Amino acid sequence: MPYAFTGETSLLVEAKALQAGAINVFHKSVDQIDRLVVYAEESLVSRLVRRWAEDDLTGLDNFHAFRRAVVAEMTAARDRHDRQHASIFSLLFIDADRFKAINDNYGHLAGDMALKEIARVMRTSVRPTDHLCRKGGDEFLVWLPGADQAKALEVGREIQAAITGTSIQAESGEAISFSVSVGASEVTRDEIGADVEQVLESLIDKANKSEMDEKALLGLPGRPRR
Repeated sequence: MPYAFTGETSLLVEAKALQAGAINVFHKSVDQIDRLVVYAEESLVSRLVRRWAEDDLTGLDNFHAFRRAVVAEMTAARDRHDRQHASIFSLLFIDADRFKAINDNYGHLAGDMALKEIARVMRTSVRPTDHLCRKGGDEFLVWLPGADQAKALEVGREIQAAITGTSIQAESGEAISFSVSVGASEVTRDEIGADVEQVLESLIDKANKSEMDEKALLGLPGRPRR
């Protein structure tokens, strides 16, 4: 196992060693509480956990981490009827419009830039208590505790408007505009049954169907319903 030995007392040296892959650092006496903070933030295990939970491209949670957080939140709300836990939840399904055309016409680098921009707008449009993830491809999810479906759609429209008002730049210098479609679903605490993961899957399916209905109204190509 990699270890680091130093005569320095600086915690910066310890942080750099941990970032480089050291498991433990031996040096002169340093306040142990400060060391614990550094290890919590910079240890290899901590960084691996963060990497495991993140989508590599956008930095949002990946679907696995999102699902674990949402299932835990719904389970706690179902089992503990108190003010600390929401009594209603909603989910947004966000899908980039004509995303294949961006990749085909401008290249995958432009497609990646569009996905990053969607993620950036999503971050600025939600509360700290909400959960975001890239589900896969050009699909994103937003979990909104304490919000009903109507409120979720308000947030979704704000995200739509912000994305419509932005653009990315192709390698040729051309500005590329793009948009997203949004669907929503909701569940109350009393509707959360024993199989919480199935409840989440049902919410995703309903929001996805709602999003595809919106695409149909706008004349946009949609995916086959699952």
